[in-house]
Amino acid sequence: MKKSIFFTLLFILVTLTSSKADTENQKIVYTCTNPEVKCYLYKTCDKLVSKCNLFRGKMYKMREQEAKNMGKVLCSCGEVN
Repeated sequence: MKKSIFFTLLFILVTLTSSKADTENQKIVYTCTNPEVKCYLYKTCDKLVSKCNLFRGKMYKMREQEAKNMGKVLCSCGEVN
């Protein structure tokens, strides 16, 4: 009985630790909600904010994987037209 409780608690602990580590390893990026703006940045950039406003979008802070799922690609501030 004690062994089964021990293994159950160990399993829960390992599961919670691994899911927390996955979340912590994801980078936070900035992108625009408008689909015309096709890039994301690791730091905010005035050019991206201006372009987003021009297309009537909103700037969002999100995980990098979410931005990739939206079809966005990584770019530098200088690459924002």
